[in-house]
Formats: sequence, structure tokens, C-alpha cells
Amino acid sequence: MAMTTLHFCELRPDHYDRAAELHNRHSTEIITAEVWSQRMLERHEDGTKNFVRVVEDEGRLIAFGVARLMPDSPKRTFAVRCVVDESHQFRGLGGKLFQESEIYALDHGSEWLRCFVKDDNDLTLGFMERRGYQRRQHLQANVLTMSTVDWQKVDQWSVAEGFTIRSLASWGDSEANRRALFQAANTYDADTPMVEDWGVYLNFESYERDILNDPSFRAEGTFLAFEGDQIVGVHTIGYLSGETEFTTSFCGVDRRFRGRGIARSLKAAGLRYAQSHGAEKVITHNDSNNVPMLHINQSMGFEIQPGYIILRKEVMP
Repeated sequence: MAMTTLHFCELRPDHYDRAAELHNRHSTEIITAEVWSQRMLERHEDGTKNFVRVVEDEGRLIAFGVARLMPDSPKRTFAVRCVVDESHQFRGLGGKLFQESEIYALDHGSEWLRCFVKDDNDLTLGFMERRGYQRRQHLQANVLTMSTVDWQKVDQWSVAEGFTIRSLASWGDSEANRRALFQAANTYDADTPMVEDWGVYLNFESYERDILNDPSFRAEGTFLAFEGDQIVGVHTIGYLSGETEFTTSFCGVDRRFRGRGIARSLKAAGLRYAQSHGAEKVITHNDSNNVPMLHINQSMGFEIQPGYIILRKEVMP
């Protein structure tokens, strides 16, 4: 099929379902059309818009390219991505869309360009590396099939001696408690692998935008570990309405309290919550160098599946 039969155009609402379908075929993260469109259409505090270019073949979306601002990164960063339907690959679409996405990011002051590629996608990894991107991080996908869970062990793991596990909902889903959650999670996140690439949330408003206002967020699925009145660990697990695949978005423990069973207790509470809401699978992503967390996951029955390689290109010194 000749390139001239294809139509490059701006994103429209009637594209959302098909774009989410393509996203889900090429990602370990499964999202709805609503979530995908929210991310693409978000407006940033400095007025920057995300870039989205789509390609149609006889009115059907068959590819898209994206440059999405990542506002809390240590340097001004855009995440760039292109997805092409398998029936239209190897015709130059990916290269053209990717070039447009990069140009948009550079025109809007990007210092770093970042991309996420499935770790078993050697073709795309080679495509990125030929364009100057370097591998920075490997996020392994860990998947637990709920039908295989030993619930007797889960109940044993749920107890961490000297600590209390409570959901945000039972503690009180107030603004003050949400701010305390933010402070704790941000502190633990600053002590995780590759934080120098990701940065932490600059303020509560950014955390609220990305985490608390995300459609998958549930106060009942957000668990905190306490020693007395002090928060010493946080675990969040959520899902999209109607879905049976739950996602752990964060699990962190104060460094001073690690090695005392808190992370496993938090995860056990999350599994019981997921079970009560009909989960069939729970998925989490962890840095391949985060050996303690990977060990916890494997001891609880999680199995490693294809995850992501995160690549970065520095475009301004």
C-alpha cells in the first residue's frame, strides 16, 4: 500500500477506542479509552499541550505518535512513542511519526527524551538505539494469578509484629491524610532505584493529579503501615471499573523499618482487597535491580513476564 493512500491527521474523539486498542496490544499496561484520552489531552501548568498525531487508512486509525510532557522529571522531559498496526509496519510510518514527535518535544524545550519499550521487542529496541537512545532501566512485570494464591499464607503475611496496617478509607480519606500519604510516598520514592531519572513529585498538587485523581485510584486499596501514629510504609493497588486485572502502582517502606515484614504485610492486605473485588490477576512492575522487592513478589507467587526497557536520549547538554 502506498504512503499516499494514508491520511495523517489530528486526534479526534472517534479515535479514542481504536488508539487504546493499539496501545494495549503493544503494552503491558492495559487501559481504557477514557484513561488513554485523558493522558493525551492533559494540559500542563506552563500551558504545554501533549502532541498526538494519528494515521488513518480509509477512516480507520492504524498508527499514532505521541510526545507527552513528564512535568516532575529532574530535567524537562517528553516521553515519545509511536505505535503502528502490524498490518502497516515496515512502510516508514513509525519513523515519520517518531520524527514528528521528537521535533515537537525539541521545539517545546525538551532536554531529555524518554521512551518505554517492551523488553521482548527487539525490533523497537534496535529502532530506538539507532536513534541515539540509551537503556536506562529495566522494569520487570510481575504477575500473580489469583486462582493460584495460598490464602492461608497471605493471612500469615498480613501480620507484621509491632505495626498496624490500615487503608486510607478506614484511617479517614481527608485532605490532611491524603497530604500525609503524599509526604510518606514521596519520601520512600526518593529512595528507590533510578530516582535520578524520574525525580519525585514537586508538590501535593502534582501527586493529586497523577495518583489521587487517576481513575484507578481507590482509597480502600491504599494501605498504610503505622508504628504508633507514624506512617512507615505505603502500598497502593487499584483497578479500572469493570476490569479484573488490578495494578500495584507503589509499594515503599521507610528505610529505617525495612527487613521487618512490612512490605509483605502491605501487599497481603492489597491481595485481600483485590480478592474481595473480583480480581483475576494482579500486576506490578519493579526495577530489575530491586532484589528485595523482587524476592518478596516471587515468594508470594508472582511470576515474571515481559516488562519494559526505559530508554533516554539527552538532547541538550
